[in-house]
Amino acid sequence: MQTKYVASEYKLAAFSCPYCNAYSAQEWLTSSYIRGRSHSYVGNKESIKDIAISTCHMCGESSVWIEDLKSMEPIPQGSKSNRNSVTQSEILKEPTKAKIIYPISSPAPMPTADMPQEIIVDYLEAREIVNVSPRGAAALLRLCVQKLLPILGEKEIDINDGIASLVKKGLPVEIQQALDSLRVIGNEAVHPGTISLNDNREIALALFGLLNFIIERMITQPNQIRTIYTTLPKSKLDGIVNRDKKP
Repeated sequence: MQTKYVASEYKLAAFSCPYCNAYSAQEWLTSSYIRGRSHSYVGNKESIKDIAISTCHMCGESSVWIEDLKSMEPIPQGSKSNRNSVTQSEILKEPTKAKIIYPISSPAPMPTADMPQEIIVDYLEAREIVNVSPRGAAALLRLCVQKLLPILGEKEIDINDGIASLVKKGLPVEIQQALDSLRVIGNEAVHPGTISLNDNREIALALFGLLNFIIERMITQPNQIRTIYTTLPKSKLDGIVNRDKKP
């Protein structure tokens, strides 16, 4: 079973650590909190403007973030930052957004364990570039789907026709919807369309989860069921075959 994966996010209480990959609680030290401490704590507190640090409770490693000063919002009364301010009027706002700059990491989940080798390279490349090019990542994930269809036994060359053929063979509706989401969004990423991934990175990130979901449902789960089924005694397996031959 895979460890729970949660993408890193500014001020999130817990996420998957970019160092140890464990889903772990994070201790945050934000610029507004640092500036609110005494001068003796940080030296020149005015130099701390947009740096934040998150520290993993599991491995103890720290990640460095650059805060978006355009996302400043009032600090709630009674918050840690306000309580530690030198004067009540000195710290009234703090950023609500930030980007992790070290270590270099991807917010997208790792490939599921049974991801075929034919597509894992494209998946990892999409994962590497999703922060800087959500459109490029979505296009690569669409390519993954195109390569996955033959592995699922589909001979159609056109990806849309391939999904339609699988539907006729009894493809579960949730898998069809996941495949079509990857197909359509990946296609619109490289052609003029109504979906702008540059403005909505969350959509691109969700596609990684969809591809992992498809592989787990179509490859991992059948393999697990087949492994357990083949451990049944031969007499029981023969009985099942004879049962299913009955009209």
